[in-house]
Amino acid sequence: MRDTRDTVKFKGAENLNASYTRNTNELLTLSNNLYLRYKWKKSIILFYNTLDFSIANNTILEEKILFHLRYNYKIRKRLDLELFTQYQIDPPLRIQERILLGGGTRFELSGKESFSSYLGTAILYEYDNELGNDITHRDARLSAYLTLKLKPSETFSWTSACYYQPLVNYFNDFRISLQTNISVELFKNLFFVSSLALSYDAFPVDDPAIPHRTTKWVNGINYKF
Repeated sequence: MRDTRDTVKFKGAENLNASYTRNTNELLTLSNNLYLRYKWKKSIILFYNTLDFSIANNTILEEKILFHLRYNYKIRKRLDLELFTQYQIDPPLRIQERILLGGGTRFELSGKESFSSYLGTAILYEYDNELGNDITHRDARLSAYLTLKLKPSETFSWTSACYYQPLVNYFNDFRISLQTNISVELFKNLFFVSSLALSYDAFPVDDPAIPHRTTKWVNGINYKF
């Protein structure tokens, strides 16, 4: 979405998935991902919102909300300055509220139309309020990421991003996440999308029921505008 070679000022994508099942139980699920980008001169503003919601027999199984806002400013041909903030709620992982604020740089390793790759480094402040107890964390983390994009044609693309985020003062406390996405165009501006997200948290919230590793696989329809 933040391809600096793209001259379109405003663009976005909406990915909405919903399902309803009723047999011996009743299950309603809703997943929504919204991407928006605005570009002018050397600046790019990106906004991302995701919502995951599941109800079974009037009981909430999943309720995840995430807002991410990012600003990019091109310093040199291959170097960008990045500033970002994020707000997250994730009751299944016992995250009552997590707020991030940080900044860093993004370097273009390869900028070809068919294949591009970027390396990012940043430092961030994290406010993390755990759900169900009085534990609150206020930490500084380093953040490094590598993104890859393969686009052999206008109708197919593969993207992947890997993040590594350790505490500044304790590298054994780290998080790793991998997100990969395949997109195939079905009709004009309408795409089938398959996304896989894997994450590992060395020190999740103080609850033995919360796993270190989580996985999410979503298939759906994406409309780009």
